[in-house]
Amino acid sequence: MEAPLAAPADWHKLLTADARTALPAEFVARMDELRLMPLYELLEELFTLFDMGRIGKQDAYLFSFFDAVTEYLQNNSSDLDGFIRYWDETLCNKTIPSGEMDGIRIFSIHKSKGLEFPVVFLSNLSRRFNTESQCAQILCDRDLGMGLSVADSENRVRYSSIAKRAIAAKMAAESLSEELRVLYVAMTRARDRLIMTYAEKNPGKIIQNIALRQDFDGGELLCREAARPGQWVLLAAVRHTEAGALHALGGRPGETKLGDHPWVIRVSDAPESEDAVGKEMDTRSAMPDGVEQALQEALSFQYAYDAATRAPSKQTAA
Repeated sequence: MEAPLAAPADWHKLLTADARTALPAEFVARMDELRLMPLYELLEELFTLFDMGRIGKQDAYLFSFFDAVTEYLQNNSSDLDGFIRYWDETLCNKTIPSGEMDGIRIFSIHKSKGLEFPVVFLSNLSRRFNTESQCAQILCDRDLGMGLSVADSENRVRYSSIAKRAIAAKMAAESLSEELRVLYVAMTRARDRLIMTYAEKNPGKIIQNIALRQDFDGGELLCREAARPGQWVLLAAVRHTEAGALHALGGRPGETKLGDHPWVIRVSDAPESEDAVGKEMDTRSAMPDGVEQALQEALSFQYAYDAATRAPSKQTAA
């Protein structure tokens, strides 16, 4: 059972009580660790530790506060004392409309941390993961050192050294872990319904690969090889019994299951771009009389001395 919020008459006792008994136990235990966190990450942790999500009808304040923190960090350091001064001098006097918003909100996954909504649309799951940092000429790692490319002057090729390959593999694993955490945050924002969209040029081939390999190792290698967040969602969707639309495209794995909350999976074909172009061309007006013939005559011009253009520029008389 959740403890009720303190009544106004209890604020004096709350502010004067011993911190170890009045504050959450986890917060007290992690105070030294929290002091070393960057400002934004610290505020996110405090939001979770103090369970601020249970305070109803405060979304407008939370959005405004985290937006103000983001704006502050664009021109200031992450120093906690500096932000507290900014709060006392400026931010605490800011007023915003309160209450729940009756409408649609569009924002990044990063800004959605700690918030919850009845219905969430999670789009653009077909975007590719950013791997540019792994392709740099020089890679650095605190534990593995520096990785460089090796130049083979004899064969005139350049290839990655063993150190660079090791660093690139570590960076790839860390990047995938972060992408998976971001996807988890996005998927857990929904309270009642989560709607996800994913586009693929050849879904049958992707699903067939998943169906054939998932029974082999449980999908671990497929999870590591994923290049888009939507492929992780497909790994889970294909194993559902209600994924008949996906099984019809690429096959069915050996085992499927029906979860406590069945998925609703639909497959839709994208419109053919050729048809759209054809319709647009058909609606073009015809050229005026005589214009087409004039163009053909102008484009069919032939130089009278064409043979001279192929003669050598220097000739010798014998």
